[in-house]
Order: sequence, then structure tokens, then C-alpha cells
Amino acid sequence: MGTETTVVLVDGQSRPRLIPSTRFTLALLVFFAFIVQYSQRVNLPIAIVCMVNRTKPTQHYLSFDVTTALPNDILETASHSSVTTKPTNILMQKGGIFQEKQYYWSELQQQLLLGGYWAGYIFTQIPGGWFATNIGVKWVYAGSLGTSSLATLALTIMYMMSNTHFILAFVLRCIIGLAHGVLFPATVSLWSLWAVPQERSTLASIGFCGTHLGTSLTMLFGGLLCRYVYSGWMYLFVITSILGFLWLILWIALTADS
Repeated sequence: MGTETTVVLVDGQSRPRLIPSTRFTLALLVFFAFIVQYSQRVNLPIAIVCMVNRTKPTQHYLSFDVTTALPNDILETASHSSVTTKPTNILMQKGGIFQEKQYYWSELQQQLLLGGYWAGYIFTQIPGGWFATNIGVKWVYAGSLGTSSLATLALTIMYMMSNTHFILAFVLRCIIGLAHGVLFPATVSLWSLWAVPQERSTLASIGFCGTHLGTSLTMLFGGLLCRYVYSGWMYLFVITSILGFLWLILWIALTADS
């Protein structure tokens, strides 16, 4: 029977090998958790480039009140002509699995949508550590990405509807930010329970690498989807929510609080 290889530490104590181990599996799950988090964080900033119609809506609905006039009366009656424009909030076009839409959102509305995430994110930084200590890291992680994945899916369903409510979209982005705000504090609590001081930096680094990879992959594939696929920006929300649910299943099945 083979024996497990051990590593002698500076203080003379020994520890089990890192690969393979439960600790390394946990680090990989944290790595994928941050990929999911950052993909859900940046999906809207990328998709909004394709979602918003940069030209102002014109003559979606026109009603004319023009009096018939003789040639010498044209200048006089021109002042009595009226044109009323009823702008639309959504422009629908093209085909595909999803009907492609573009929104006439003002710059202020776009800023609010993009800032909604951070409006929620700042409020759960400190509570995140408290939740991890009192509820357990496993369920804080599960609740965080489970909630954000549901909110992202709700955004997708709302985008598919004929009428998209701006306020509801803003609230959902705030909820995603609130959910994600607990992850970093919970990660600190996680490694205080699972890793000895000599390997905490290694395990934490493995997990935090997911932040950069999640951002990079979402920016890359999000741009390609928007450019080459009809309704491609909708797929960006669908994919990031599905990834969250898949991760959630693995997390609940394979992890424990300590």
C-alpha cells in the first residue's frame, strides 16, 4: 500500500500533499465561483453596447394636421402644420431564437443600470463576513451565486418580453450586486477554516485567478456574440446564468463548511 507523501514545513510540522486533496478541489470550486461572479458582473457592460440604439427614434408614430392650401398660401399654413412624434422604448428587428431588440435608453438610464450593481455591492461587504461566520461559508457561497444566477435569468426573461421595465432591470442589477458583495469576505473566512497558514496564499491565489479569467472570457465571447449572432447579447445573459446554476450543483454536492 502506498503512503501519502508529506512536506516538512519550516516549523517542523508536516502536512498532507495538496494535489490531489479536498483542499485543492475546494480551491478549484472557488476559482470557478469567481469566474461565474465576474461573468455576471461584466455581462451588462459588454452587452449594453449592442442593446442600446445610439440613434434617436424618429417618426415611430406620426400624426399630421396640415391644411390644404393654394401655392401663395403655403408659407402661411406652414406655421399651422403640426407633427407629433411618439417615441418607442424598444426597437425590434432581425430573427433568431430570440427576437433581437434595441433599447432607446438615455445616457442617464445607462449610467444607472451600470451603477446599479455597485449600489448593491457596497452594502454586503461587512455583512458578508458575519454571514460566513454565523451561517457557514458553504451556504453563503451558495446563496450568493444562486441569487445572482436567478436575477440574471430574470433579466433574460424580462428582455425577451415585449415590454422591458427599466426600473425592474435596475432593481435586478442591484440584487446581483448585493449577492456578489459577500463573496470576498466569505473567501477569507473559508481559508481560515480549510487551510493552514503556510498554504493559504497558494489556495487563495488559485481562487482569485478566476476573477481575471471570468472577466477576460466574458469580454471576448460577449463581443463575438454581439457582433456575429442575432440577439447575441441575450445569449450572454443566458450563458452566465446557466453557468451559475451548474456551479451551484457542484458546490452543494462537493463542499462542506469545515
